[in-house]
Amino acid sequence: EVVGLIKGLAGQVKTLEHVTAPVVRLHFHQQVQELVQNSITPMIKHAAKKTKKEMTDMLLILRTIAADWKAATIAADWQGGREPAAQPELQGKSGAEARVIVARKTPPSNSQFVLMRALITRIVSRAETHRGGYFSTDELKKDDGKILKAWVRSTWHADGLLRLGTVVDTASDLSDLYLREFYLEMTKAIQFPISSSFPWILSSFAIKDSRSGKARMAEQALFPLEIYNDAAARALSALKQRHIYMEIEAEVQICISQFLELAARKVYSHYRQRAAALLFPSAVAEGAALLEASRVRVLLRLPAMQILGRTVEMATAVGEQVALLLRKSMLLAVMRFEAKGLCRVRELAALHRMASVTHRLLVQDGVHLPDFGETWAEVVEALNAIAVGGRLVKHVVVELSAFFLPSMTFQEATRTFKEGAVGFPLSDRSEEESELRKMEEDSGRSMHFLHLFGTKAVTETVTRDLLTTEEFGPAHAIDLIEVLGLENVGLLLTSCQDLLSERLTQGVLPYVLKIIPGVPRDTKLQSFKYGVDGLLKYLEAKLVDLITYSDLKWGVLQSLRELGNLVCFVRLLEEALTLSYAKAATSLQPLVGAENKHRTPPSDTAHEAGARVKDSLKLGSAAGGDGWGLGALQ
Repeated sequence: EVVGLIKGLAGQVKTLEHVTAPVVRLHFHQQVQELVQNSITPMIKHAAKKTKKEMTDMLLILRTIAADWKAATIAADWQGGREPAAQPELQGKSGAEARVIVARKTPPSNSQFVLMRALITRIVSRAETHRGGYFSTDELKKDDGKILKAWVRSTWHADGLLRLGTVVDTASDLSDLYLREFYLEMTKAIQFPISSSFPWILSSFAIKDSRSGKARMAEQALFPLEIYNDAAARALSALKQRHIYMEIEAEVQICISQFLELAARKVYSHYRQRAAALLFPSAVAEGAALLEASRVRVLLRLPAMQILGRTVEMATAVGEQVALLLRKSMLLAVMRFEAKGLCRVRELAALHRMASVTHRLLVQDGVHLPDFGETWAEVVEALNAIAVGGRLVKHVVVELSAFFLPSMTFQEATRTFKEGAVGFPLSDRSEEESELRKMEEDSGRSMHFLHLFGTKAVTETVTRDLLTTEEFGPAHAIDLIEVLGLENVGLLLTSCQDLLSERLTQGVLPYVLKIIPGVPRDTKLQSFKYGVDGLLKYLEAKLVDLITYSDLKWGVLQSLRELGNLVCFVRLLEEALTLSYAKAATSLQPLVGAENKHRTPPSDTAHEAGARVKDSLKLGSAAGGDGWGLGALQ
């Protein structure tokens, strides 16, 4: 606070110097001329009348040093005039009128002030020493001596006021709070790290301090960095040590970088927690402490700062750091999805909504951020012309083929996929898990929770209670469509159709072609009177060679399992698409020219409304000619 008061006041005074300096110069010019042209006139008259030649000479010298006489013509006024010819006070006579003083913003120089003060001190001292008695008079009246003393007192600070900028810089020089490098270099001692640098200690404390009633500390965060300016100026001008300046410059670069990172982390943490409170109110503890909004707004509106001769737009720089943190959160969400599997799509969708709400809140408070859709498309590489659909669509297709279809089992009762007792995954996720682990280690434990749901407590609650990671159901399908985007669902279903064709032609058809010749020709269904057990025994006896065929279970039956899983997966997507179209029906009707034709009656179901909107958009033909979805698979 003290550093902020010193630097704040110094900055205000220097900012207003262009207003106060002309007034100060005009004032001192007027004060000096009033003394040497008017106030001194009766003193000269008194000394001349009493024939005090030495006192008269000193008073005339005082007038000569600083007198700025009015010119005879206006044209010559800027050069100054000459001493008036008629000066009755030199003969000790009255009649001298008050002279007109020219108003100029040109005060006497420092040398003139010094000479005038020295001469006035001599005059007053002589006048007090040579006091008159019964037979002589005073060389200078007592009242005149008081006038000269009062003038000396009133102009005592004239030099400082006329050099206000220099005086303020000297008074507010806080370089001693930093300059320890000079003495460390002299003694060959170990240099201090930046964590021991006093300016950095003060700035970081101002940002980190979250005590009640201390919101104003954030406003002081930049003032300690001014110490670096003072230290650099002193290193060059006073100490004349270039290596110290270079050390200061290097530390400033590190300090500014860490300052912006710390401020951006505080801002991002606040808005991340606000987004979590809006999306998961049940998971956020009641009364959870959030950073005061006033402190965050201060950090978002930090002024531009001049440091070591360059201007740093602090507010813009903090916004850029916040944008990097937001992008890193999106990237971490995508990498967690890639490393954990398709069942983690609900977590990905939740983190996607978290990022979207955080972005919206930041933009509402004036932070300049790139468009959210463009940032998300960049993270998932949807803008890459080579990878059609982006990394998410590619990963979902690979996940379906390598993990989901071979290992999951669909339960019709709950309409969910669950991991089967026996699975045949075609590969592992070791590479993705390694990349995720490396990124989490680089981010640190505290930043890890910040990039997820804001805090450790909220992250654990949401992950445990709101997100199911061991199954894939209708809610997962809806979230999958949300993160992929409707424009990429057609590509996903086309890939599913290719997977279906591949499983049929490579996984089932070769075995069927081999099995058909081996089936006994006389195999037929027996009479019902044998019962189910009898019929089963009959078929087992007839097809004993087929049952003992070793490749049947992991070949044909596994392929049929994958085909069934694929059909059920597409059915879930189909239902999720219908719900998505139903939700978007109102906003899409004007775009497709169906405002009245396709208005949904209150009695219609969501399935019927979505089907009509889908038909109106002709999605089947737009997605690839022959259409896609469950009908195409059939």
